[in-house]
Amino acid sequence: MARSVNDYRRELERWVRQQQRVQDQFRMGVQRAIEREIRRRYEAWRRQAEQARKAAEEPPR
Repeated sequence: MARSVNDYRRELERWVRQQQRVQDQFRMGVQRAIEREIRRRYEAWRRQAEQARKAAEEPPR
């Protein structure tokens, strides 16, 4: 069966949409990973600051 130009075009458009979906999912994954890492570093920094504050408040023995 001969394939028309429209068949090829539809196939190409479907492929392009699929690639865009894959890229969007990848970008979202990267974004989430970055946010997780920022949160992790912030929490570590906050805990360290809290410990430093407690150590400074404690009277030296």
